[in-house]
Amino acid sequence: MIPSESPLEIAAQIDALTASIEALQEESELVGIEAELLAGYLHRKGAKEEKTGGIDSDSSVQGKRLIGRGRGGASNASRKILSLQEKYDIAQEEMRVIQGEVAQANRQSDHNMDILKALMEETDISAAEVKRDAFEFRRDIVVGAENPRTGKTIAERVLRYFEDKLTQKDMLLSKLLMKNKAMRTSIRRTEAQLRDKEQAGDGLQYIDFHQLQIENQEFVRKIDEANKELISLKKNYTKVTNQVNLTKKRIGDLLSEETLLKQEIDGRKRLLSKAEQDILKVVSEREKARKENSKLRVQSRNSNSAGSGTGSDGPRFMECLTLKVEEQNLEQARKNLERKLEIAEEECKRLMRGIR
Repeated sequence: MIPSESPLEIAAQIDALTASIEALQEESELVGIEAELLAGYLHRKGAKEEKTGGIDSDSSVQGKRLIGRGRGGASNASRKILSLQEKYDIAQEEMRVIQGEVAQANRQSDHNMDILKALMEETDISAAEVKRDAFEFRRDIVVGAENPRTGKTIAERVLRYFEDKLTQKDMLLSKLLMKNKAMRTSIRRTEAQLRDKEQAGDGLQYIDFHQLQIENQEFVRKIDEANKELISLKKNYTKVTNQVNLTKKRIGDLLSEETLLKQEIDGRKRLLSKAEQDILKVVSEREKARKENSKLRVQSRNSNSAGSGTGSDGPRFMECLTLKVEEQNLEQARKNLERKLEIAEEECKRLMRGIR
């Protein structure tokens, strides 16, 4: 009769089997990881040895080894299991390869990041230049080139504005071409130096690399200084351009004012000439009236001395009185015209002083 096992013993056996299975699974996962590392190592090793022309005996022996537990005797297990030192060497090699790949990926990411930053800076600069050009076009052409009398844009100023812009673009293009040519020359010279060093078998030593880093920092500093100077020159150019535009506007206003003053002076001269003619006319009429008055007085005295009692003295006296009143009116008109003439001459002198 087979003795029956108690439930506690069965549960203990199940727990033991479960723990054994979990240990085997962990060991299997570890063996799988080791197998992947060994496969990658052997693949790269084989690729390198194919390039060099063959595989040596040691690497062939390592390529034939298998990682895992041996199912045979102790001699078979010793032939199929790598030693701890070999596993350590393979892991170190794989770690160096992975670190190299990570470093290469980081360098590529940094390079891409630098390119994106440069593109963003270029986009910001282009946007700022477009805004500045739009502001200058509105200030110089839309507002500044408008004819105050007709309300239309002056074509000459528009053409001059675009000619100036094209000249600036040509100058900038020439500078960039010269800079590009100089950089290409520097690149060719550097490539030639590197090619000479590679042909001579001399790699860059630490001191050379350190020297290049120092030169690179110096060039970066010079570039930053040049950029700051360029920004300062652009600001000064903007200020000078604004001052020139204000001066041009002031000159235009002065020219318009000069034209108006000339027209006003011409009108005042015409009024002055007319006033002089009126004065001459009044003087002539006054002299004529004076002569007529004198003539009438002589006639009146002659008629009074003759003692004539005719009734014609009344009309003669009224005519003399009328002529006297006309003479007084003409004299007053002459004085008024002379006063107007003096005022016009003073105004003309004042305008001439203002023009000078």
